[in-house]
Amino acid sequence: MGDPRGFDAFGFLSDCLAVGVEEACDLKQRGGFDRLVSYGGSGPIHFEIYYRESPGDRPITYELSISRDKSGRPFVAEERLRQRRKGQKRGRPLSFLLLKSGEGQAWAGEESFEGEEAGQIPVELTDRRKLGVATLGTLKAHPRIAKFRKFLESWYLSYFTPFGTREK
Repeated sequence: MGDPRGFDAFGFLSDCLAVGVEEACDLKQRGGFDRLVSYGGSGPIHFEIYYRESPGDRPITYELSISRDKSGRPFVAEERLRQRRKGQKRGRPLSFLLLKSGEGQAWAGEESFEGEEAGQIPVELTDRRKLGVATLGTLKAHPRIAKFRKFLESWYLSYFTPFGTREK
């Protein structure tokens, strides 16, 4: 059987979405930030998820880094959602959500990369311990973020049932 922490990755992200990163580190006998950091490491905790809604869609990359602040409490150091422009085959995907310590930009709408400034909205979260996708994913102005939030919630619920986690 593999590393038991690997089975909890989506559970952890789901808890981050629901209650914030600090509380998620302590839930379900995880033991806090220090236990979640890779062996011998000092952080941050980093996740990278590749998501595609259907086979023909352009993939979306979600990156999340959780660090400790000066008081030792976990917070969202960086959060990013990226996707290539329509027709873009090469190069780095462009960010449509980029937050560092709860501040940054989000791009509204389904497609907003024409003229990078079009659709760009400054974002400042009131709590650096909450995910930006948790807040922005509930707003009509951000349908791509909402789709990713829904995917994250439904993926966890679909695959982390007692039957889904058993090895054959």
